[in-house]
Amino acid sequence: MSTQEVSSDGKLAASNELRAERQHEMRERTIFGLALALATEPSKLGQLRQMLMDLSKLQVLPEEFMTWACERVDERLLAMALEYAHDAEVLLQILSFKGGRCAGLLRDIEDLYQQEKISQRVYVTAKLLLRDFAPPKTE
Repeated sequence: MSTQEVSSDGKLAASNELRAERQHEMRERTIFGLALALATEPSKLGQLRQMLMDLSKLQVLPEEFMTWACERVDERLLAMALEYAHDAEVLLQILSFKGGRCAGLLRDIEDLYQQEKISQRVYVTAKLLLRDFAPPKTE
């Protein structure tokens, strides 16, 4: 076997390995897309997000996939929440399925208000609701 044949076989093997890896990644994303499509309730999306976080801790899936998947869940939750942009309580409840704490919810509400996706009335009501649920500050 010549050096050129060995080099060619090595490139072919690397190309096949890369192709198989891409196909595996596409399958992962397709399966995740199906799971996302099936989760029509915010609580189910919250469960899906929590499952992703648990898998992330176990380092079962690649970090790049985990980041991508969590972003898709968060986008879906935000879209659902904005359907209730007129109701601060429901908006906060849906956003809470992103798994954040009061500070994260407050940041989400601030962002939505700055982007003019919620009214000032909803913004103020949401901030008041969050203030009532925020843990007391220690001095």
